[in-house]
Amino acid sequence: SILFGNGATQLLHLIPRYLQPRKALLAQPAFSEYGAALSSLGCLIAEYRLEPKRCFQIELNEFLRTLKNEAPDMLILGNPNNPTGAVIPPEALSAIVEVCLKRRIQFVADESFIDFTTQPSLAMRASQQRYLIVLRSFTKFFAFPGLRIGYLVAHPTLVEKLSRQQEPWSVNTLALMAAAESIAYSTFREKSLTLIA
Repeated sequence: SILFGNGATQLLHLIPRYLQPRKALLAQPAFSEYGAALSSLGCLIAEYRLEPKRCFQIELNEFLRTLKNEAPDMLILGNPNNPTGAVIPPEALSAIVEVCLKRRIQFVADESFIDFTTQPSLAMRASQQRYLIVLRSFTKFFAFPGLRIGYLVAHPTLVEKLSRQQEPWSVNTLALMAAAESIAYSTFREKSLTLIA
């Protein structure tokens, strides 16, 4: 259920390249690579505007209406959002997942910054459910961006297909070692969250 890549960005480009969405929905402002990955394939991009007056939060009913009306093949959402830092509450996220599953919309949840929060991850759910892919990054929270390592979590059938489309030798040995060490360093998370708070 896990595929490693040269940072989450490589995987972000791999997913639409394999799935070939005709139309995608993005909540804007968003990480510029979402649009870049989709535009490079000629994918039509619909936008849901995140408003400063609402602290860039998704208004769930309005968002679900937009999702139904736009009828995209793919939805990409950052949780927390980059660049706003807004977090989608778990119950709202769950509702979005359900609508995507029902309508067969491929939902890509970018959790590159989730380690900075106490939010639950959708990774376990993604490993068991079609139409949900979770992107994660080691390089943000563990502070080694130049080494480039991230991973996605998805249903094993999709992971197998994506891995066949991925460029060979995507992750270098130093990045793998740094990722393994960061997982082993269990006190780092608590120290970092305390420092940031």
